[in-house]
Amino acid sequence: MMPRLRDLAPKLALSVGSLFFGYVFCELLVFPFALSFFSYKLQWRVDLPFLVFCQSTKAHRVPKDYTLILGDSYAVGLGEEWDNLDRWTRKPIGAQAVLYAKTGRDIITMGHAGAGSLGAYVADPAGKFAYLNKTVLYKLPPPKLVLAYFYEGNDLDNNIRDLKHRYDGKYDAAKLTDPAYFSEFIQKGVVETDETYKRIRRWHLDQNLVFWKFIKSGFRKLWEVLSGGVPEAQAAPYEGNKFRVGGKILTVGDRLQGPSLELTPDETKKAVYVFERSLAWLRSFFPGVKVVVVYVPSPLSTYDIVSSQVAIEPYHERTPYYPASRVRQNSDLIAREIQSAADRQDCGFLDARPSLRKTGKTMLVHGGTDWRHLTRTGYAALAEAVLPVFH
Repeated sequence: MMPRLRDLAPKLALSVGSLFFGYVFCELLVFPFALSFFSYKLQWRVDLPFLVFCQSTKAHRVPKDYTLILGDSYAVGLGEEWDNLDRWTRKPIGAQAVLYAKTGRDIITMGHAGAGSLGAYVADPAGKFAYLNKTVLYKLPPPKLVLAYFYEGNDLDNNIRDLKHRYDGKYDAAKLTDPAYFSEFIQKGVVETDETYKRIRRWHLDQNLVFWKFIKSGFRKLWEVLSGGVPEAQAAPYEGNKFRVGGKILTVGDRLQGPSLELTPDETKKAVYVFERSLAWLRSFFPGVKVVVVYVPSPLSTYDIVSSQVAIEPYHERTPYYPASRVRQNSDLIAREIQSAADRQDCGFLDARPSLRKTGKTMLVHGGTDWRHLTRTGYAALAEAVLPVFH
């Protein structure tokens, strides 16, 4: 038995050494470059901060002189095209795809579906930049331009939600209107509690093992499939609101997102304040970098409404029904408040409503499988509105 073990030991050591060398070779020399060619199917097995290296709207492995898009699912590019995307491709989608094609400049997004201002402008960039810049091969330089998407459909609602739930107990409500105190709350209650940011306190070598984490994620997914998988929720079809599009009256979803019709004036004021303080933090995080707020309209404020009232997505237990005349009024009110906040923080402001409304007069720019987001035509109209920023 012992002679046999002595004979096997060198072979076993050679096998283990070969595997280890192969792994190190992939981790250090292959994987950092392979990320740029990953399909969407493979990208979602990559550790979240490293997704920026997978994006196809850049010409370099590490983006150079790039534009960074921040915001919610509109910054991601979710919508009908995403719903029907062949996940084995890496075809760029969303407004960033059009902007990249027309400008040739590197563009990456850190969009986070469902994020409010604190998540989109603070937690995401703080956590991801801090994490990446603790690595050796994946350091990310600051952007040349930041496009901060503001979506009037639910960003203000999400700001109120975050204060009431996500960050409940992390701040003193009586002091929140003090900008100095709010800055302290952002650092201790938002940045330092972000899950990605907290990971930088761990062993640094672990942050560099990107290929190893990819392998583990793949095995977890394989286990999910073998054990039955996770069922996906199906959205229920709605109908009710009426728009005039292309000379025809169309009946569309009866639970569409609108310009925060359900919020009280005090809630709207507080939500805009959260937006402004988050924007102020973003300006300080990227000193000297141009920041432009891009105002994205909700579906209801994009079209010519024919019905006398509109039905919006239910917000907690508040009524979903409001006079149609309030839609444009509220949209104008919020746009003025957001522009004023951007001006006070020395940021640019770009209103995408005219471009989307112009296209929305002749064709739908939302809908299909997703009435919360834009279609390919809608994202093209959004990109056309943003293009002047690059000139």
